[in-house]
Amino acid sequence: MNGVVMLKNKQAGFTLLEVMICFLFLSVFFLLLPRLQVLFIEPPYPKQIMNWEWNVFLEQVQIEFREVEEGNSGDGKLFFKTKAGERITYDMSGNNVVRKVNGTGHEVLLQKVENISYQLAAHTLMIRVQDISGKVYDGIVTRYSVIEVKG
Repeated sequence: MNGVVMLKNKQAGFTLLEVMICFLFLSVFFLLLPRLQVLFIEPPYPKQIMNWEWNVFLEQVQIEFREVEEGNSGDGKLFFKTKAGERITYDMSGNNVVRKVNGTGHEVLLQKVENISYQLAAHTLMIRVQDISGKVYDGIVTRYSVIEVKG
């Protein structure tokens, strides 16, 4: 009888509290595992311009094109002069199309661009962009009033 009592006092096993703590750690591990996976797996870098990026770029140019009174294009650059006298420049900087106002600033409008060309007319601006994968995008921006085209 004395031997049986000793077995009860020295039982080998887990208590309910230990099982609950282990379950808590296991749950936290499985909750954090998908978030940690992002740190170790690098997503592929897309070489094409996304459709929404292209559409946003065209909309920004459209808004600005309707506000200018004078324009000039050439050599992959686009120059606008607003009614307020500001000179707006669209230029390539590496693989980015950047916007500058009065020669200052560096607002990136479009990324992953290999080549860009502009054809400016009195009522329209045609933009042709080639991304770094070779895909070509064409866009036309219009306005209602005539602007002075120089160059």
